[in-house]
Amino acid sequence: MSEWINSISGEVEIPVLEADDLDDNGRVKSVVEERAREARREAARRERYGAIYQAASLVASRQHANDGEAPHPIEPYTVMSFSDIIDKPLAPPVFAWGGVTLDNAEVCELIGPPGLGKSRFMLNVAIAQILGRPYPSEDYKQADKPLKWLFLGTENSLRRWKADAERISATLTPEERWTLGEHLLLPTPDKDGDTDMILDDDSCNRFKLQLTILEHSPDVVVFDPWGDLCPDELKDEVQRRTMRTIRDAARCGLDDEGRQKKNVAVFILNHSRMGNETFAKARSEAGNFGRNSKAIFSQVRNVFNLRPTPETADPSAFGSEIEIIHAKHNNGPAIPPSAVCLDPETMLYNPIPGFDHEAAQEKWDSMSTKRRGGGAADKEKRDAEKYETEQRRLADALAAVIEKIHGYCNSTTFHDEMERASKLSSDKVRKYVEARIADGTLIQQPELERDPKTGGTKKRAKKSGGCKYIGTPEAIGRYLSNFNTLPV
Repeated sequence: MSEWINSISGEVEIPVLEADDLDDNGRVKSVVEERAREARREAARRERYGAIYQAASLVASRQHANDGEAPHPIEPYTVMSFSDIIDKPLAPPVFAWGGVTLDNAEVCELIGPPGLGKSRFMLNVAIAQILGRPYPSEDYKQADKPLKWLFLGTENSLRRWKADAERISATLTPEERWTLGEHLLLPTPDKDGDTDMILDDDSCNRFKLQLTILEHSPDVVVFDPWGDLCPDELKDEVQRRTMRTIRDAARCGLDDEGRQKKNVAVFILNHSRMGNETFAKARSEAGNFGRNSKAIFSQVRNVFNLRPTPETADPSAFGSEIEIIHAKHNNGPAIPPSAVCLDPETMLYNPIPGFDHEAAQEKWDSMSTKRRGGGAADKEKRDAEKYETEQRRLADALAAVIEKIHGYCNSTTFHDEMERASKLSSDKVRKYVEARIADGTLIQQPELERDPKTGGTKKRAKKSGGCKYIGTPEAIGRYLSNFNTLPV
């Protein structure tokens, strides 16, 4: 049992007033009154804490009954007073790369279009840090000592990593190759299960992830790509839960003293959409650059948007040059943009000196405007076309869902099925369903139950498991016909 639980065990003795505790006027002395008040408060605290701990233990036992994992001790969240925070000594921050520190599994997101070279660029970042080379410029802070990097993912095979490693190795000294061998681990999906990393509630993948990190105890973990981890990229709550899972797993390693390694950094590689309009957003609308990533953007401390240079947007040159933009920087000022160019002989990205980022942004804006047609009227037209397309998708999804559920089901299931069938956000689905309820296409009906006193029907209470049904008027009519419709 945790230490704080020991503080709430045992009885608290409430002081009994004696004659000496009264002053000349017969009133209780203030110091005695305060002592009794403190004792009563402590007794109430222990009683309330005990009730909370017992209730939490029951919940934890039910949650872990089927997964074979013992419930964790229940403890309060860690807080410190303002004065204690000031007095708390801290070591200087250790930077993995850029503005990303090794601090409590801090997360950084790198976003770029498929095929750009995010994995190879991140490999260059790791190699540069391990060998003590500022990359891609002096503006990117990194630790003075080599950190241990662990890449995890399913996109790249052993053959791909070997092809890059052999070319990179040709540029290194024997000492540098040895250093990389000690500090760099790459995923090589080989056996059954290696290509399944989805962190849903029904799989053991989170335990496999914890075991992998415990075995290697890295300082930096790189997940590539995010879509191979998150069960549903369309749902914000699922993305947040997946983020918590990987942060908890990243802290499973041990330091040299055998203690939990809390000071680690996490990088996740995520996809953006393709197209000139998307690439133009990398600087102007940084939060909209990633695909379905607003929930991630709000949680991470740093975001780097990666896009091709305008000259390499053509498919034949795509990925040969990358522009790096520091889109979110909670730990300090933004790092100036930089650009790198791939050397196909060495598979290393070399910095492009004097790259004109403002000119690149103007080109992307121009290319994006030409493709769209430009002007406010054209934007309104595009928005209207997008809305009509989404409405058709929602209408088709509604027809498919109605057929699947045989006319009606509870509202939670109905919305989940609509999101799955339409592949649109929960907000858009909710608004569409509300509109169909308003125009009579659908009906929302509270669940009913028999009233034992009157023999009629009544709304089933939510605390008794009652829900709301959504369905077509015909299906809801069939549901109501099963009950006595006399007034309660």
